Amino acid sequence: MVRLDDTRHTIAALSTLRGHIAPGDPSEPTVDDLPQDLQLLARDGRLTLQELAELHNATQGTRLADFRTALSAGILDALGFRDRVAHVISELEQQRRRTPLGRARPHLQATARAWREACPALEELEPVGSVRRFAVTAGDLSLLGAAADPAAAIAELRDLGAFTVLHAGKRRLVARMNAAEVTLEIVTPDRFGPTLLRLTGAAAHVDALRQRAAVRGLRFDASLENDDFSGRSEGEIYEALELPFIPPELREGTGEIEAAASGALPRLLTRGDMRGDLHMHTDWSDGRDSLNSMINAARALGYSYVAVTDHSVSSTVAGGLDVRRLEKQRESIELARQAYPDIEILHGSEVDILPDGRLDFPDAVLERLDIVLASLHDPAGHSGERLTDRYISAMRHPLVQIVTHPTNRLVPARAGYELDEDRLFEAARETGTILEIDGAPGHLDMDGAMARRAVAAGVTVSVDGDCHRADLLGRHMEFAVATARRGWVEAAHVVNTLALPDLRARLARKRRGA
Repeated sequence: MVRLDDTRHTIAALSTLRGHIAPGDPSEPTVDDLPQDLQLLARDGRLTLQELAELHNATQGTRLADFRTALSAGILDALGFRDRVAHVISELEQQRRRTPLGRARPHLQATARAWREACPALEELEPVGSVRRFAVTAGDLSLLGAAADPAAAIAELRDLGAFTVLHAGKRRLVARMNAAEVTLEIVTPDRFGPTLLRLTGAAAHVDALRQRAAVRGLRFDASLENDDFSGRSEGEIYEALELPFIPPELREGTGEIEAAASGALPRLLTRGDMRGDLHMHTDWSDGRDSLNSMINAARALGYSYVAVTDHSVSSTVAGGLDVRRLEKQRESIELARQAYPDIEILHGSEVDILPDGRLDFPDAVLERLDIVLASLHDPAGHSGERLTDRYISAMRHPLVQIVTHPTNRLVPARAGYELDEDRLFEAARETGTILEIDGAPGHLDMDGAMARRAVAAGVTVSVDGDCHRADLLGRHMEFAVATARRGWVEAAHVVNTLALPDLRARLARKRRGA
């Protein structure tokens, strides 16, 4: 274990960093006792521990993002090693481990519930940063709270003893829970709106808001008590800056402020727009739960229809169905239709696209299905051009209505296929094939950027959960809708916002080649 210098000055500085070690405490602190970003800086070695203490004392920061903000604000200009700090944090920001959204958001939601229950003084408690924007991964797991006395609320939480405290200041608590580090910022209620806005948006979005405020003679900086937006909600701040409310998923600095200013923001898809889910799995293949369990979960979510789309035979690792088992599943679905007349159950299959471009089932089998999803799970060592060809071959098949998770990425372990998107989108538009936005946390594919390009190219999309567990059906759809929103997707772009008769007509149109 790496040990810290035990000089009195360093221990005093570390006691400030850690918050729970008093000066003179005989226990010897270690790097492991620090918040994760301070650990990175300490182990990196390009800043001495004394410089690290000075950096923290100048900013009260515990995260690389805090130091980046301090650099932009000129707070570190007086430090003799300012340029070295800028260089080091820039490199470490690229190297630091990020948490996938599928783990980050549930962890923050569970933590928020526990802390609200344990500390009634918290009037508000919301995820911020990448997690609130539903980005694919998060660098920090952060919550923002509001309390009349932030320091008292921090002390109340710190004294719970239910987690490891890494830092406790007057407004910030850094805790390790279940091997994940969570940063909680608490402000007074009048500061909650501006701070929520600042801590949610990507740096480019927040910087653009500051510039827009300055042009109007206003000061927007939620880290200061004397800006011009105390007591205002996010919506009121946007209004004061002569902008409509910009949803969190769009706050990436990719043209959303310009679009808002010109009245060109889309009316984003909402969860309430979704009529059904066209991609889910049961224990007939690699799902955990039974057909009835998945149908009941869909009914509880208020869906009008749902498609059961277990894997085809070549997906051996996923327990894919051969023709005989597919026919037996059809019988089970007929029974489910009789048992649950309040929801339409479509019988489909997620059919593999084989290395030679053929589909995994013969046409005679596909014709008996209500819906056919084509997937490319085996790249077979092919180039991006060849993979694109395989997709286009499937799209030209009249029985294929949807292509699922086009890049087939696995977050965070595997990058997606490098496809020729222009050719893919053109083929989808020309053949009337739908491209999927997949809400499975391991996919989130098409991601927001690709989905935005797809709908701009005139492609119709489906927004699906690709869920394998009944208890996660709603969460997967939440992620799918949020990913679509990050892609500026509107309800009119999405096939499963249609009422059932219109959906059936849309699916049938591909089969007719119309």
